[in-house]
Amino acid sequence: MRTPFHRAPRRHLAALLVPCLLFAACGDDDDGDGVGDGVGDDEASTVCDARDQLDSSLDALADVDVTAEGTDALESAVDDVGDDIDAVADTAQDEADDEIDDVQSAFDEVETAITTFDEQESTSAAIASVTSALTDLAQATGALAEALAQECGDGGGAG
Repeated sequence: MRTPFHRAPRRHLAALLVPCLLFAACGDDDDGDGVGDGVGDDEASTVCDARDQLDSSLDALADVDVTAEGTDALESAVDDVGDDIDAVADTAQDEADDEIDDVQSAFDEVETAITTFDEQESTSAAIASVTSALTDLAQATGALAEALAQECGDGGGAG
Protein backbone atom coordinates (compact mmCIF):
# COMPACT_ATOMS: atom_id res chain seq x y z
CA MET A 1 0.00 0.00 0.00
CA ARG A 2 1.36 3.38 -0.99
CA THR A 3 1.67 6.06 1.67
CA PRO A 4 0.61 9.64 0.96
CA PHE A 5 4.24 10.43 0.23
CA HIS A 6 6.00 8.35 -2.36
CA ARG A 7 9.73 7.69 -2.08
CA ALA A 8 11.21 10.61 -4.05
CA PRO A 9 9.37 13.42 -2.26
CA ARG A 10 10.02 11.90 1.18
CA ARG A 11 13.72 12.64 0.80
CA HIS A 12 12.89 16.29 0.34
CA LEU A 13 10.37 16.72 3.15
CA ALA A 14 12.99 16.89 5.89
CA ALA A 15 14.51 19.92 4.17
CA LEU A 16 11.07 21.51 3.97
CA LEU A 17 10.81 21.57 7.73
CA VAL A 18 13.68 24.07 8.02
CA PRO A 19 11.28 27.04 7.90
CA CYS A 20 9.81 25.72 11.13
CA LEU A 21 13.10 26.59 12.77
CA LEU A 22 12.25 30.21 12.05
CA PHE A 23 9.03 29.67 13.94
CA ALA A 24 10.71 28.00 16.88
CA ALA A 25 13.31 30.76 17.07
CA CYS A 26 10.54 33.22 17.85
CA GLY A 27 9.83 31.63 21.21
CA ASP A 28 11.32 32.25 24.59
CA ASP A 29 14.37 30.20 25.55
CA ASP A 30 13.89 30.68 29.27
CA ASP A 31 10.93 29.69 31.37
CA GLY A 32 9.61 33.23 31.69
CA ASP A 33 8.37 34.53 34.98
CA GLY A 34 4.73 34.84 34.02
CA VAL A 35 4.79 38.55 34.70
CA GLY A 36 2.14 40.10 32.56
CA ASP A 37 0.61 43.48 32.02
CA GLY A 38 -2.84 43.71 33.55
CA VAL A 39 -3.33 39.95 33.84
CA GLY A 40 -2.98 37.79 36.93
CA ASP A 41 0.21 35.80 37.32
CA ASP A 42 -1.62 32.45 37.08
CA GLU A 43 -3.32 33.41 33.82
CA ALA A 44 -0.09 34.81 32.38
CA SER A 45 1.74 31.66 33.43
CA THR A 46 -0.86 29.49 31.67
CA VAL A 47 -0.56 31.55 28.49
CA CYS A 48 3.23 31.39 28.60
CA ASP A 49 3.26 27.67 29.33
CA ALA A 50 1.01 27.05 26.32
CA ARG A 51 3.24 29.25 24.16
CA ASP A 52 6.36 27.42 25.35
CA GLN A 53 4.74 24.03 24.65
CA LEU A 54 3.92 25.19 21.12
CA ASP A 55 7.52 26.30 20.72
CA SER A 56 8.67 22.82 21.80
CA SER A 57 6.32 21.04 19.42
CA LEU A 58 7.57 23.22 16.57
CA ASP A 59 11.15 22.28 17.47
CA ALA A 60 10.10 18.62 17.37
CA LEU A 61 8.43 19.11 13.99
CA ALA A 62 11.58 20.70 12.62
CA ASP A 63 13.61 17.75 13.95
CA VAL A 64 11.57 15.07 12.17
CA ASP A 65 13.72 13.07 9.76
CA VAL A 66 11.09 11.87 7.33
CA THR A 67 13.57 9.64 5.51
CA ALA A 68 14.54 7.79 8.68
CA GLU A 69 11.31 8.02 10.67
CA GLY A 70 8.71 7.95 7.92
CA THR A 71 5.60 9.99 7.37
CA ASP A 72 3.94 8.67 10.51
CA ALA A 73 6.48 10.65 12.55
CA LEU A 74 5.75 13.73 10.45
CA GLU A 75 2.01 13.33 10.85
CA SER A 76 2.40 12.83 14.61
CA ALA A 77 4.54 15.96 14.92
CA VAL A 78 2.04 17.97 12.86
CA ASP A 79 -0.79 16.70 15.08
CA ASP A 80 1.14 17.79 18.18
CA VAL A 81 1.62 21.28 16.73
CA GLY A 82 -2.10 21.47 15.99
CA ASP A 83 -2.96 20.45 19.55
CA ASP A 84 -0.59 23.06 20.95
CA ILE A 85 -1.99 25.77 18.67
CA ASP A 86 -5.42 24.92 20.09
CA ALA A 87 -4.04 25.20 23.64
CA VAL A 88 -2.57 28.62 22.91
CA ALA A 89 -5.88 29.67 21.38
CA ASP A 90 -7.75 28.52 24.48
CA THR A 91 -5.47 30.40 26.87
CA ALA A 92 -4.43 33.52 24.95
CA GLN A 93 -7.42 34.43 22.80
CA ASP A 94 -7.92 37.72 24.67
CA GLU A 95 -4.27 38.70 24.37
CA ALA A 96 -3.65 37.78 20.73
CA ASP A 97 -6.93 37.03 18.96
CA ASP A 98 -5.89 38.16 15.47
CA GLU A 99 -2.46 36.52 15.67
CA ILE A 100 -3.99 33.22 16.84
CA ASP A 101 -6.45 33.31 13.94
CA ASP A 102 -3.53 33.85 11.55
CA VAL A 103 -1.58 30.93 13.07
CA GLN A 104 -4.60 28.64 12.84
CA SER A 105 -5.16 29.59 9.18
CA ALA A 106 -1.49 29.08 8.35
CA PHE A 107 -1.52 25.71 10.10
CA ASP A 108 -4.56 24.68 8.07
CA GLU A 109 -2.54 25.52 4.94
CA VAL A 110 0.31 23.28 6.15
CA GLU A 111 -2.07 20.39 6.76
CA THR A 112 -3.63 20.84 3.33
CA ALA A 113 -0.24 21.03 1.61
CA ILE A 114 0.91 17.84 3.32
CA THR A 115 -2.29 15.85 2.76
CA THR A 116 -2.48 16.84 -0.93
CA PHE A 117 1.23 16.29 -1.59
CA ASP A 118 0.66 13.34 -3.95
CA GLU A 119 -2.13 15.14 -5.76
CA GLN A 120 0.13 17.91 -7.04
CA GLU A 121 1.10 17.95 -10.72
CA SER A 122 4.78 17.42 -9.87
CA THR A 123 7.09 16.82 -6.95
CA SER A 124 8.50 20.31 -7.29
CA ALA A 125 4.98 21.81 -7.16
CA ALA A 126 4.21 19.77 -4.05
CA ILE A 127 7.45 20.83 -2.38
CA ALA A 128 6.76 24.46 -3.27
CA SER A 129 3.28 24.19 -1.74
CA VAL A 130 4.58 22.73 1.53
CA THR A 131 7.46 25.23 1.68
CA SER A 132 5.09 28.16 1.13
CA ALA A 133 2.71 26.91 3.81
CA LEU A 134 5.55 26.41 6.32
CA THR A 135 6.90 29.88 5.58
CA ASP A 136 3.46 31.36 6.21
CA LEU A 137 3.25 29.40 9.47
CA ALA A 138 6.67 30.67 10.53
CA GLN A 139 5.61 34.27 9.87
CA ALA A 140 2.31 33.86 11.71
CA THR A 141 3.91 32.25 14.72
CA GLY A 142 6.57 34.97 14.81
CA ALA A 143 3.80 37.55 15.04
CA LEU A 144 2.14 35.50 17.77
CA ALA A 145 5.40 35.36 19.73
CA GLU A 146 5.67 39.15 19.43
CA ALA A 147 2.09 39.59 20.64
CA LEU A 148 2.70 37.40 23.70
CA ALA A 149 6.19 38.72 24.50
CA GLN A 150 5.05 41.36 26.96
CA GLU A 151 2.49 39.01 28.47
CA CYS A 152 5.19 36.44 29.13
CA GLY A 153 7.73 38.89 30.50
CA ASP A 154 10.34 38.42 27.81
CA GLY A 155 11.72 40.68 25.15
CA GLY A 156 9.91 38.45 22.67
CA GLY A 157 10.38 38.64 19.03
CA ALA A 158 12.20 36.74 16.42
CA GLY A 159 15.72 36.25 17.37
